[in-house]
Amino acid sequence: MRGLFVVHGLKRSGNHAIINWLLGQAPFEFFNNVIFINSILNGEPFPPTFDNVDALLKTRIASRYDRFMLRWTRPVMVSLEDHPLTVSPFTHPERLKTLHLLVLRDPRNLWASRIGIARRLNVPCFRTDAPSMQRFIDLWKSHAREMIGMTGVLKRKVCIYYNAWYSSEEYRRRISAQLRLTFSDNGLNRVSDEGGGSSFDGLEFDGKGSQMSVLSRHAQLTLEEKRILDRILQDDEMMKLADLIEEEHAYSKAY
Repeated sequence: MRGLFVVHGLKRSGNHAIINWLLGQAPFEFFNNVIFINSILNGEPFPPTFDNVDALLKTRIASRYDRFMLRWTRPVMVSLEDHPLTVSPFTHPERLKTLHLLVLRDPRNLWASRIGIARRLNVPCFRTDAPSMQRFIDLWKSHAREMIGMTGVLKRKVCIYYNAWYSSEEYRRRISAQLRLTFSDNGLNRVSDEGGGSSFDGLEFDGKGSQMSVLSRHAQLTLEEKRILDRILQDDEMMKLADLIEEEHAYSKAY
């Protein structure tokens, strides 16, 4: 099984939970966060892009590249976090047979998690001032439009609504079938240590991730943080898009 999978999503969208779940179903060669958004927000130029997957592999696994290529049967997965859907680590992405995975989380819990992690991580992407937040609100809206079919930036894609994925085994089975994987929930309970783990629980729930309160994160904010969240949720377009996505996934609503 060979192929290239690109995972798109905002940080704290459940990307790593879904990636860990996928890693439990197939022996992906995984490269996390291949273009660092914080470097870009700090004014650094975009890193050089790769001509193809082999060029990426030569750079990222240089010490074992030759040995790996002798029996390369693994699919390659890369993640892009906090980027527009037009961003790619490859010079000519249209020439590659790529399957895109677009991950989206509901606004209330997404922004609550991003506000919550800002207590511990002082990095540009988690700043809560209005201009910084607006950049990512607009990005969420563009991802939402792609998910419900208002745009078609990603040509071959599987869309994953995190709330439904977390709540419904039926929904997870459907995603596995779309990806032609043998369904397994073996990776469901792992909590990734990327970015310090959960915004609120760190790595406390590693091995029992399904017990985390990921669908009620807004209730765990301080009063001042709730004011920030309330301000964000006043974006009418964002909330209308969120309602459309909820309606589309109502069949799997177990939360």
